[in-house]
Amino acid sequence: MPLRRSTTVLLAIASIVVGASAAVSRADRFTLEPNLDRSGSDLRKDELAPDATVDTCAERCLATTGCQAFTFVKRSTTVPAPICWLKATVPTGYPSECCISGVLKK
Repeated sequence: MPLRRSTTVLLAIASIVVGASAAVSRADRFTLEPNLDRSGSDLRKDELAPDATVDTCAERCLATTGCQAFTFVKRSTTVPAPICWLKATVPTGYPSECCISGVLKK
């Protein structure tokens, strides 16, 4: 029994470390811009799950060839579920509380 318990603990620690490093790599890869809407240059529009976060949008950008930036439209009374706009270039940004944009670091 002690060997099985040790293995379970090691696996749990490994999954925490992997999850933490994935979150750090996303943050390191983008410059996040709260309250900024980057309109235009859209590669794709993804409607996300209601509980999705800006990290979901960043992950999709990293997984999409040619994605240079994104705009995450927050859930609100007029937007029932978040939207992720993936960008082929880095368009001009406009102040807006609706959104969080992210630009891929070079």
